[in-house]
Amino acid sequence: MSPLTALWSNWLITGTWPVVGKSAQNLLSPALLTWFGALLGTLYFTPYLVKNANWRRLFDKKLAPGLAAVGIMGTAIPLTVILYALNYTTPVNASIVAQVEVIYSLVITALLLGEKPCRRQLAGTALVLFGALLIAFKDRLSPHWKGDLIIMLAPVFYQLSHTCAKKLPAGIEPNLIAAGRMFYAFIGLTPIVMFLGFTGHIFLVLAPATLGLVLFWGLINNGMNSHLWYMSIRYMDLSKATAIILSYPVLTLILSAAIGIEKIHAYQVLGLACALSGALWVTSLSGKCTK
Repeated sequence: MSPLTALWSNWLITGTWPVVGKSAQNLLSPALLTWFGALLGTLYFTPYLVKNANWRRLFDKKLAPGLAAVGIMGTAIPLTVILYALNYTTPVNASIVAQVEVIYSLVITALLLGEKPCRRQLAGTALVLFGALLIAFKDRLSPHWKGDLIIMLAPVFYQLSHTCAKKLPAGIEPNLIAAGRMFYAFIGLTPIVMFLGFTGHIFLVLAPATLGLVLFWGLINNGMNSHLWYMSIRYMDLSKATAIILSYPVLTLILSAAIGIEKIHAYQVLGLACALSGALWVTSLSGKCTK
């Protein structure tokens, strides 16, 4: 499979996560879906971990802390929070508002790495923020508003996770990072899921639909999607890959409308256009902006 084919396959899967997450809200708890996803994501990488005893590297003293941070902040916390927020908002709103991750990227890069954004990056960031706020404040003080605001906060953990991943030793295989991310997300979520279960705050509907959603979420959305992403960025320019993947809300909008989850409104299309344009603008300036 070529890197470009892998990337577009990744795009197709990424565009489904808000729809799958919304469809699962009445079937199992958000924390439980994230836990199952991390478990199945780990199983997806089992052949890689077994080969040459790569599983031992998950417990290497030099790698384990960083991999654990990536797993907790890159999967366990944000996915649970976002899935919880989908109880209040719509898949399209969620996918558009989540574009604020570009803003967190610039802020964290400036604070931790000393890379100051230029005026054009700030302008693109303002466009992303406008699109996200247009969505969030259209239904202010409503349940949708609550869900949108929660999702606006969640992507900061993804950027912290990326920062931790960059601090891992050079030369580490992308698949090891992905496998470690799934493994430590599973480990980190296990005591939380157990506590929620003992206190009666976990629910699970035993049905074929639940099984199908869990399998898709774990093996496809977590396992295969991570594999495809790392396969593509190893042989492609990261800024170009990011520019393509950031357009996934378009697919979310089409799917959500096609299967009748929600009726698309003009303000969502406008918010998507602003957020997507701003995100693509910021991404296109990566490594090129000096003023």
